[in-house]
Amino acid sequence: MNEPSRKKAKTASSDSFKLCHNDNLIDNQFANAFNTIFCNQDQSDFSLFKVNKDTSYDIEDSESPKYIAVKEDSLVQSPEKSSVHSSIKSSDSLFKACDKKVATIIGFPFKVGILYDLFEKSFLIDLKSELANLKWNFRSNDLYEFYQTDDLKIIPQNIRSDCTKNLYNYLSSDDFVTFMENISGTKLVRGRIDLAAQQYKKGGYLLCHDDYVSGEKLRRKIAFIIYLVEEDWKCEDGGCLGLYRKDERGHPTNIVKKLVPKFNSMSFFITGENSFHEVEEVLRDDNISRWSVTGWFYESYEAKADECSLHQSSDFKLGDQSISLCAVTPMPISACEIDYNSNILSLFINSEYLSASSQDQILDNFLDNSSIELKDIFNSDIYNIFVNELCDPKNVDRYWENTKIGPPTIRKYSVFKKNTNKPDFNSLLVDFAQNSSNSHNPKSLENLVLCVLHFLNSDEFSKLLSAVTNLELKNSTQEVRKLDVGDYTLMHDSFDEPEGLDVIFSFLPNTNNNQITGFNWESQRFNGTTHYVSGSDELLTIDPDRNTLSIVYRTEETKRFVKKILSNADHPRFEVSMIFTE
Repeated sequence: MNEPSRKKAKTASSDSFKLCHNDNLIDNQFANAFNTIFCNQDQSDFSLFKVNKDTSYDIEDSESPKYIAVKEDSLVQSPEKSSVHSSIKSSDSLFKACDKKVATIIGFPFKVGILYDLFEKSFLIDLKSELANLKWNFRSNDLYEFYQTDDLKIIPQNIRSDCTKNLYNYLSSDDFVTFMENISGTKLVRGRIDLAAQQYKKGGYLLCHDDYVSGEKLRRKIAFIIYLVEEDWKCEDGGCLGLYRKDERGHPTNIVKKLVPKFNSMSFFITGENSFHEVEEVLRDDNISRWSVTGWFYESYEAKADECSLHQSSDFKLGDQSISLCAVTPMPISACEIDYNSNILSLFINSEYLSASSQDQILDNFLDNSSIELKDIFNSDIYNIFVNELCDPKNVDRYWENTKIGPPTIRKYSVFKKNTNKPDFNSLLVDFAQNSSNSHNPKSLENLVLCVLHFLNSDEFSKLLSAVTNLELKNSTQEVRKLDVGDYTLMHDSFDEPEGLDVIFSFLPNTNNNQITGFNWESQRFNGTTHYVSGSDELLTIDPDRNTLSIVYRTEETKRFVKKILSNADHPRFEVSMIFTE
């Protein structure tokens, strides 16, 4: 990715920012009105409007309030809608009484406050120019991909930073912290906030998380985002703040509301086990980034002796059982069931990998590197029939589960449907002995798919793996995955996969007009690569490919993830992911 562009900073006086409406938002009446809605149990969405003083209206409150709360029926975009709409359910007199919208409170799936026109527009324009001249660091891991500044509390002396310093000093001031306490019903620490700026270029994103981090004395209490996007930013540009609902077990499930970034607005929410959210992939392709300044307010906190510094959310437990990263539990390796003597390996595996000299060479490379890739591992006739059947979009309902596996704090992809039919190797051997794959017989095609998957967990295949790794393998897990746009896997401290031999059979669809020519995977454009890391060190990257077997010995200290697949990927990638243990 290219480094964000730098612009010449404009000068700004020390008093160049202030709240709009001459600080009206910080008065007690606004705080009380906002707090009443934000801190109750109502899951409706409300907007706060400033009262139009020039309009007479008929309300029961004799004190003539300065703000009116109005329930909204479609304040934010739902996944099914293409644009953002807002409709006010009120009488004509109340509608006329409402002047400018100054705030919104989202009620479901968790409370989110939005303050509008918090700063002078000219101040934010100057601030953005200042930020453009700072050092921007490219951040990329399993969870996110964007550019970010260092903490805005510390700015090099040789860089003009009047607006940046004013913003930091203002947000951390006692007046503003008190204001945030009043509208959110929280108790916050003075003099401590985190603050940094972000640019999400095209393809940038931040996956599902809850922002809740605690230390021995402090923990994050309120997360906030000040948007510096272009004023014409719309939902189709991506970068929406997606809010997740939770299921009855406390696991995030799916995005139910999307908040479109709006220039000169500040969104905030209380962090915790309900605050699962993400920044959706930025889709805007005119070289305009999604700009924001984000941070956290803190509360005092006394950690218990057995409590870790990072919050471990309840979404990682199913009752008393941890969620397994694999859909299939470890199972003993068993032989393929055949009625007569036949070299089952020669039916499936490319003959180049079956000679003793070839296996010795593979073993030497594996012992040197702890990993190896074997291209064209399956015989082409078996491989092409397998891929054409399993990857055909017309067979999605036949072979793949309708709901993607989760939770999204760990993974998101489709898995192969459980199939109770037993693979018939004898029938498959007869078909190929007669030079016929019965390619138009659905039953035979399904049998071939099942035979390939069973073979990958067979005693015959494990002996081949043992020959090229020097490991005695007894058990394995197997998960058949389809990863499409938006799919990924994440690392997490609560999940330590068992030490063992990772065996990944990667395959891609064949092109629509050619049953033997496969699509290519463009990792630089699509992502979707598998990464092995230990601490901050990246050890290995595996690109998706056609008919390729990747073998990696992974220790307990090593973690892996699949980078989120971006929206410009024009086809899914597939794999059979296995872990063999001794």
